[in-house]
Amino acid sequence: MNKCKIFMRVLCLFLVAVMLTVSFSGCAQIKSNKIMKGLSEEDMDCPAYDLEKYTNYYWDSDVIYNESVMPLEEEDGSIKPIPLMYKATKILAVRNSHLDVLYEEGKDYVLKDGMLVIPEGSSINTIEYTTYYPAEGERITEKTGGGYILGGGLHELQIAVTYIHTDKWQGTVPKAQGGSLPKTVEKLKNKEPIKILIYGDSICEGAEATSTVGEDGTAPYMPTWFSMFEKKLKEVYDYDEIEIINTAVGGSDSQWGYQNSTERGRNYEPDLAIIGYGMNDIARDPVEFCDNISYIMMDITSGNPDCEYILISTMLANPESAHFFGTQQYFNEAMQKYNWNFTATAVVADMTTLYSDILAQKRYWDINSNNINHPNDFLIRAYAQLMLRTLEVEE
Repeated sequence: MNKCKIFMRVLCLFLVAVMLTVSFSGCAQIKSNKIMKGLSEEDMDCPAYDLEKYTNYYWDSDVIYNESVMPLEEEDGSIKPIPLMYKATKILAVRNSHLDVLYEEGKDYVLKDGMLVIPEGSSINTIEYTTYYPAEGERITEKTGGGYILGGGLHELQIAVTYIHTDKWQGTVPKAQGGSLPKTVEKLKNKEPIKILIYGDSICEGAEATSTVGEDGTAPYMPTWFSMFEKKLKEVYDYDEIEIINTAVGGSDSQWGYQNSTERGRNYEPDLAIIGYGMNDIARDPVEFCDNISYIMMDITSGNPDCEYILISTMLANPESAHFFGTQQYFNEAMQKYNWNFTATAVVADMTTLYSDILAQKRYWDINSNNINHPNDFLIRAYAQLMLRTLEVEE
């Protein structure tokens, strides 16, 4: 084949690739415009906590409200385009962490290749590399491999992005498992009084939802995931006799959980127990971890034989934070294989996979609050969504 023919073939392939790219881009824009036309003015922004917008499933929404990102600079002071959970086709609003400052498109930010770009001269505060990776100072934690990383207060450094996207969820869609919790679902459908126990570690306790930060909370004062879960259940089933009892204790692990399950579990005789341990079981064997959860279940069931269970597999700790990233990554697989139903009716709500799917598109500092093991508001919303999805009954 002579050089002319080779050149022509390469040129043809290039032109086809360009045409396909333009075609796909054009289709995405058409779909984006259609979504835009279907939005009311109120749908275009979210300047305060909003239960409806915050419980829209991340894996099934065309509009993502107040997605958190932290504009962290590189070592040389530059800032790369910031990836979002989806490839954005239209940014509707960018706000500060408190949601009371609205930034200006074109001046403070632009959209490029589906990502958020912060240009020079923007009024958005970017975070210096040495603030996140300090040599010393307060509010720091040891970094894996040596040195330090910022150890708290990430919420104050993040911004909130609301945008339209047309691409599909790339992760696993959480399971609707209400069909495996028949007594719970029946009570909800029949509007019967139901008592739901939340038992676990600091993530179950509600740590670092902005409504819990400090003595009085901080803006935007987002409630805990279980508060959103309770309120949304009452809205969906249209009655108020849904009681949430939370006996979770920050810093506790699964062994402490079974040692205290009588006082903090069985004595309340719940109809549904949501158990969330694992983050503090840093070096525990996965089978031993599951055995501990099973002991908790046996104890609670002895108080109410009809109790059903949702067992949350944990999100993971920051691998850059020394001393906290351990065997938690193996718990989910062990939980999926464990025979829970010899004890009671139970399902596993797979937060480990949902967390990992979100993290596959974003950075750890975008979705964390203490930079070690606590979710920020954006990830806390995923907990509420997962609980609501778990209780759905597949059609």
